[in-house]
Amino acid sequence: MEGNNILDSHLAPFVDGGLVGYNGAKITIAAYTIIIAVGLVLTHFIIFTQFRLWHTNWLLSKIPVIVGNPISQILTQGVGLIAVIPYRNDLYLIWLVVLLIAYDNVFTVSGFALFENGLNRMAREYLFLTNCVFIGVLVTSYNKENTSAYYRPLLALWSLVLLKFIVRILSYRASERAYGIKNTNLVADYMETEHKLSDYPDPQSMTGYKYLVIGEKELKPHIDPESYTLQFESTKEVITVERIWECKNELLDQDERIRDVCLSFALVKLLRRRFFGFRAAESQDYKTKEFVFRGLLSRVKKENVFRVIRMELEFLRDFFYTRYPVVFAFGAPVFNVLVLIAMLAISLWIATEAFQEKKHSSKVYNYLIVNGVNVDYRITNGLLIIIMMMEIFEVLSYVFSDWLKVTLICRHVRSKKEEKFPFIYKMLGLFFTPKLSKSLKNTIGQYSLLKNCNVKSSWTRLGNNCLYHTTHATLASKMPRWIQGDKAIFLSEEVKVAIFDALKESDEGNSLANRLAPLENNKIDCKDFSWLANLPTPLHTIMVWHIATSLCEIRPLMNQPLIDDTNSLVSRIANHLPSCLRKRVTREEEEIKAHHLVASSLSKYCAHLVVFEPDLLPTSTYSSKLIFKKIVLQASKFFEAAKSPKEQYELVMESNQNPYQDKKIIHLGAKLARCLMEQIPDDVMRWKVMAEAWSQLILVLAPGGYTNAHLEKLASGGEFITHLWALLYHAGITHSVSEDFNV
Repeated sequence: MEGNNILDSHLAPFVDGGLVGYNGAKITIAAYTIIIAVGLVLTHFIIFTQFRLWHTNWLLSKIPVIVGNPISQILTQGVGLIAVIPYRNDLYLIWLVVLLIAYDNVFTVSGFALFENGLNRMAREYLFLTNCVFIGVLVTSYNKENTSAYYRPLLALWSLVLLKFIVRILSYRASERAYGIKNTNLVADYMETEHKLSDYPDPQSMTGYKYLVIGEKELKPHIDPESYTLQFESTKEVITVERIWECKNELLDQDERIRDVCLSFALVKLLRRRFFGFRAAESQDYKTKEFVFRGLLSRVKKENVFRVIRMELEFLRDFFYTRYPVVFAFGAPVFNVLVLIAMLAISLWIATEAFQEKKHSSKVYNYLIVNGVNVDYRITNGLLIIIMMMEIFEVLSYVFSDWLKVTLICRHVRSKKEEKFPFIYKMLGLFFTPKLSKSLKNTIGQYSLLKNCNVKSSWTRLGNNCLYHTTHATLASKMPRWIQGDKAIFLSEEVKVAIFDALKESDEGNSLANRLAPLENNKIDCKDFSWLANLPTPLHTIMVWHIATSLCEIRPLMNQPLIDDTNSLVSRIANHLPSCLRKRVTREEEEIKAHHLVASSLSKYCAHLVVFEPDLLPTSTYSSKLIFKKIVLQASKFFEAAKSPKEQYELVMESNQNPYQDKKIIHLGAKLARCLMEQIPDDVMRWKVMAEAWSQLILVLAPGGYTNAHLEKLASGGEFITHLWALLYHAGITHSVSEDFNV
């Protein structure tokens, strides 16, 4: 008691009529609490919704980083502040516990991944546990001095926080065993012998495809006494893709997405081997290639193929960046549902006690009253609503997650007792429509060299000065800020179909390494295009085709604007033709638009990869950036006098050629454009050839690039080329076809 008097005497000059006064202290603590709560709610909202994919918005992308560690430290300071204030306010303890719960919810959503840095995780857990213990001591000490009406609900709420912490640590240990590196090693060893487990695989019915979905820890390994090789004996607890497809009933047959989500989960276990250095033993096996070409690509809707790979990459992203592997380490997250129920009950308990206390005016003298309104009660109710909403959102994210779908489907396949719980499993089909958050974007970046090199005056001069007076090390680090991309566009169905068709054609004998295949397939004389086969690197090929495609876009169609102009001459002529001819012209126009969409989208996307994501391409990042910057310099200088796309077109197409200029990419692109226009006068055929060329080229590029670069991009929404990279991996194409380039 004497210590408290000494403490009060030290704080009196600052609180009791001193610097801030009692009301000032109350206002400061209330504002302090509101600011922390707003920061946590905003972070929670950003992470849980599609706004997480607004990675180009600097402010939104920085909020989770800014709010993370500082708030944990602020909570620690808050514990100390409430411990030393010379007056009693039991609601402050509720605020502390609720803010601790809110921080815990944000932390488990954004910062508790399976492969997160161990030291960072331990530091956060230690700080969280310290705050939790200090708050528990504070709650107990408050009750010793004077019995509080909030003591029991507060103690229950604090115990719930501590219980969640303990379960999270246990879940993390379980997830390491279920999905860690050892599990990946086990899958790699299993795939060494998986092809021997069946004789006649069928990619349509998935017969013979014993890819592991769940239950691999139940495999029984043994060493073959004759060959001394590792063999595996399966059990009924092991669920494979084959077993999922063999299970025929109303549940699994109601929607093909139900089986596909399990297929994606099995595929991601295979893809994870690439990140830990384990080889794909099945890559050379015939049935691996058949799985993609006779299985996935045989589907009527090509979007379904893309959906399988998309779900696979979402699982991959979850493995490395989210809390799902930890939450589902023990199966369905029943504990989280029980926590939600307990949280709702305790919050109602606290609200009831607060309502009863308001009837006794003698107990509210330490609360902040503004114009007759008890602000502290309002803050308390608001905080309770916040944690309830956070818990509800967290549980809903688990309920509608693909992880729960896989868990329930595999449990159903194991038990085969659909008739006992028909309603539960019938509801499973409804879980595929809603999405609480969008983890992968469905857009592709765009960049146009001719459009962006037309930057005039000070920007061009500044870029030239920066490029000429910077060391090579700095040049290779990142692009100048004045180089900006175009707005990303939606990934159209036409682009997906064109790429999948090109992949299927490669299985029919058309090698992806043959850079003249799009011309040969359309019976175009390749004599004037033979030089394309001698381009030294993938970057040269990309930029030459990109410039040629851009020039073909600029070229007027029948002396009119671009082909996608709705007022084009073709449309106006069609209106005055007989119906039979009008249909033919309209059909040709539609074909041109479709091919143009594919060629233009992929041309600008590949240029975007060269400029902003060279790590995803099969070429040296250092050299590619240097080469591209040289191209930009040459293009800026060449088009310095051009003020419009039309003038650019006329300038480059009418320029005199000489042996030195022929080696420059800008002139090689013009040469290709001229060859395309002269050798393929038909607009439909020309754009068809360009669409097929780009579809083939991006498949050539897709298997290359750095593996970790694909993973890093998944954290911010991923890239389209990563989808192709994963698809080709499952077809046994694990190295870049572009290795045939003369690098």
